[in-house]
Amino acid sequence: MAARGNAVRGSAASGAYASQRYLGAVLVSSDRVTLGMIQTAKPSDGRLAIDVALNPTLGLGSRNVSLALETQGRPGPRIRLDMTANQFTRLIGGNN
Repeated sequence: MAARGNAVRGSAASGAYASQRYLGAVLVSSDRVTLGMIQTAKPSDGRLAIDVALNPTLGLGSRNVSLALETQGRPGPRIRLDMTANQFTRLIGGNN
């Protein structure tokens, strides 16, 4: 699944280093619901492949999901996706 978020531009050599800046960042929906926390991040085909530990309050259980973020800008402690929490849970297999 591709999602839009903030990421870092750079060469492949610096991509691995830049992706480490995402570790521990909180993924947030466009309606400001905390979706989860980034556990791993690595460059992949011009995007950032991340594993996210989901927020258990989403009703999806305690699990991780893999996502691909488009890379743009600098990462911060919170990364906002261009989708609502309801859209996110439906996309990854929730029943909301």
